Amino acid sequence: MKSICFIKPIDFFAWMALLFIFSPILSLQETAAPGIVYVLAIAIPVLLVNYGKRSVISFNTYCLMAMLFAVMGFISTIANGYFCNAVVKVFVFALFYVKVTRIRFRSQDVIGGTKLYVLMSCAISGLIVLSFIFGYPHMESTYYMGRYSIGITGLYKNPNYLSSFINIAYFIVLYVLMYKNNNLKLKVIYVCMLLLFLYSFYLSGTRASLLVAGFTTSVLLLTYTFKSNNKLRAYCAVIFIIAIILYSLESLSLMFDDFLGNRKIGEDEGRILSWNYAFNVLIDSPFLGLGLNGWNIAVNGTSYMEYLHNIFLEMLLDYGFLGFTIFLIMFFSGLRGIKRQDCLFVTLFFFVATFPLLFQNGLTEVNLWRCLLMNRIVVNYSRYSQTGITGLLKSSYA
Repeated sequence: MKSICFIKPIDFFAWMALLFIFSPILSLQETAAPGIVYVLAIAIPVLLVNYGKRSVISFNTYCLMAMLFAVMGFISTIANGYFCNAVVKVFVFALFYVKVTRIRFRSQDVIGGTKLYVLMSCAISGLIVLSFIFGYPHMESTYYMGRYSIGITGLYKNPNYLSSFINIAYFIVLYVLMYKNNNLKLKVIYVCMLLLFLYSFYLSGTRASLLVAGFTTSVLLLTYTFKSNNKLRAYCAVIFIIAIILYSLESLSLMFDDFLGNRKIGEDEGRILSWNYAFNVLIDSPFLGLGLNGWNIAVNGTSYMEYLHNIFLEMLLDYGFLGFTIFLIMFFSGLRGIKRQDCLFVTLFFFVATFPLLFQNGLTEVNLWRCLLMNRIVVNYSRYSQTGITGLLKSSYA
């Protein structure tokens, strides 16, 4: 248990990065003013404090693209004849992102942050279970109210956001369980953690998180099987993957049945109909987009959906194809420099952290930027450390 809970002291920048990463799970996200005050309280000191004796990564391609991305938000918004506070927020996020990711974090900072993330996810999973059991037992729609009663625990009440947060911890624990030769006691603890995570996904009704967990489990099982050349594991992996495919087909069919009913834009539209409408609007302004908060401009208050529930489509609508291209360059730059042994971990980490953004909001909130921050810290540590990120995990979870 010591290997899970024992955390060496981490420095100021690591703590600020963690507080930023943890911020979307707090109930303060419900109201915009306290939420942005919290983020600014983290970002501004980091922007003002000098690196001191810390080793700093050079200002390279992804840093330049992050700043250009913020500038493009300003240009596309002004070009459409208005200005909003979202422009300032994107600038703050971009500056914070560049400042923090240019730091060469020590191994104890990375592993300390990883362990805190896993422990926090365990706590959140436990609170999801408790809130579902004790939330609204006397309501007629107990299941629905149970899902959204999580706010009584001080967490953000939307279970989908919390589950996507836990997904990353699930992947880290599963990777360590499969690729680290731990003793039986630790293996039992890790399996219990994974079961707790999965049970919280099930109770919260978050199918996307269950699918992400199933996909990552399938990939790791297959790679581990090929590595060990064990036929029994191969058969188990194939059966598990078939089950995931069947579950995915059922979930997708339910989703499409739900979204593609007889609905009209502006009345009771589903997400996919809204996405189709957004694409049609984008055709009229493909280069610069509609500016930040473009969806609200497009529907002009006629839709109950304040956001598109898809950050990447939201980005296309707000920034146009030019801004989206800048984002893709920022996102993928530097990946060729990661260590060979880290390729599987980094690829799956990117998938687990990024996939939920297809169904979430947050271009001008923390959700997108915490994902970018975590991805870049993992990539930079793999590029500039001696052991790589997987070597660090294997040596730290003894």
